[in-house]
Amino acid sequence: VLLNDWGSAVKIGVEVELAGSLLFAPSHCLQNSFKYIPQPQDDLQGFVKFFQCIMFPRVDQEAHQREADAKMNMNYEMLFKFWTCQLEPPYWKQGIRLANTLNYRELKNWIREVVRPLALSRKSKSVLKEMIDPTPK
Repeated sequence: VLLNDWGSAVKIGVEVELAGSLLFAPSHCLQNSFKYIPQPQDDLQGFVKFFQCIMFPRVDQEAHQREADAKMNMNYEMLFKFWTCQLEPPYWKQGIRLANTLNYRELKNWIREVVRPLALSRKSKSVLKEMIDPTPK
């Protein structure tokens, strides 16, 4: 069972300021100084980012560093650019596309594919990692 609430309970369709996780904030929120109109896709985008961090400790470490830098420098564009780059490989683009189109059934299948390598042997995991790891070698 996975539960997800990156933000806080807000009314959909009304402009608010981000009250949730900066690390997994939706892209449009990072670009607009945290004022945004919440959409159901926002949490799903955060979910895709979260899975990338679970899969790749280097991404998780760098994401947390970028979040700290963004907070310290009040420059959220850096975090936006980081996630834009990280989500560029086709596998991750697919996850974001499914999140943005609210395709819950296919997103559920996509998540299963993400989680599966965590249960595989180290060798199999490394093969899949080479296919979808967004970090440079």
